Amino acid sequence: MALAIPPQSDVFPVATFLVNIVGAVILGAVATLPKGSLPAHDLTKAAIGTGFCGGLTTFSTMSLQIYQPWPGHPEVALVFAVASLVAAPLCAVAGGALVQGVRKRMRSGQDQPAEARSRS
Repeated sequence: MALAIPPQSDVFPVATFLVNIVGAVILGAVATLPKGSLPAHDLTKAAIGTGFCGGLTTFSTMSLQIYQPWPGHPEVALVFAVASLVAAPLCAVAGGALVQGVRKRMRSGQDQPAEARSRS
């Protein structure tokens, strides 16, 4: 991501922010999945949440970018910290809501007779 969006010391760290938001959505979605919904080992949810999302997201980079010197631009660090702390939980909730919406839609489709499903 840093190659696509090169970091600059005096602007909002877009790459770090986007990676953390994507990770929050994935983590929220995986955390909402009911037990046994992934066709794999019982630890798959933990592996995706802790392993994949933990490797994908960049909490240490975010922390460094917040606390590193922002010469002449301390407001960038403040905006980055507040935006990250507000957006990440909201995106995790959105990921969970997405999974719940898909599951609800799938269940409602299964409740209809086969001919009603073919008409819709």
